[in-house]
Amino acid sequence: MWKELLRIAPDLIPLIIQTVMDVERVLTGIKRGEVRKSRVMSIIGNILDTKDYFLGRTPDGQMQLLNLSFVLAVKNRATDAAQVADICTKQLTGVAGLGAERIRRALDLPGGADGVWATLELHPLVNPSGYVDAEFSSGAMRVRRSAAHDDGTWIDLCGPGRTAALQAITTAVDPGLTAVVTGSDADWTMTLAPAEHPHTESGEVAVTKFSGGSDFVFQPRRSLPLTVV
Repeated sequence: MWKELLRIAPDLIPLIIQTVMDVERVLTGIKRGEVRKSRVMSIIGNILDTKDYFLGRTPDGQMQLLNLSFVLAVKNRATDAAQVADICTKQLTGVAGLGAERIRRALDLPGGADGVWATLELHPLVNPSGYVDAEFSSGAMRVRRSAAHDDGTWIDLCGPGRTAALQAITTAVDPGLTAVVTGSDADWTMTLAPAEHPHTESGEVAVTKFSGGSDFVFQPRRSLPLTVV
């Protein structure tokens, strides 16, 4: 586990080690009577009130936190902000398209506009709902600035003139539709329009599908051939 963490997000290791040391210090203080339990409960309460705790309690939130660690690692290696945006947008586009394809297949969602909106509403790009401000109405999705934008997560890479990920999701459901985005960076709306020509799968999505886990599916559990003696 540590080798993998060191490879993908070495910047987080000092923070993890410091957190473990802090916890051990508090536990030692309790045993010695140097720290009151009421104070510890107060600290725990403050932790539970943070968005990071609630993010970590949902699959979508866990994916957002993993992505933030990726962004942090990219920022520490990129030459400038433009390169950070380019790399993170490509990562998002690949994950968004593949995720949409898997969501649609798993839930047997229809094609067409209805299928796009149903898939998008469940997509990690706009979830958890308390973190990303995305409102769905008839034939549209409205996104307003939220905590997710402040943190620089996936949704912050979408908007007017930045539709690659939204189009990847749309294409995964129906290649005959185009994602149209209007508004400002702080308040924009996505609608769908017929494409002049069917969209093809983007290169980012194709590259993402090379991953060994991209076609993972749950299999029926089988009993082990054990004989009790």
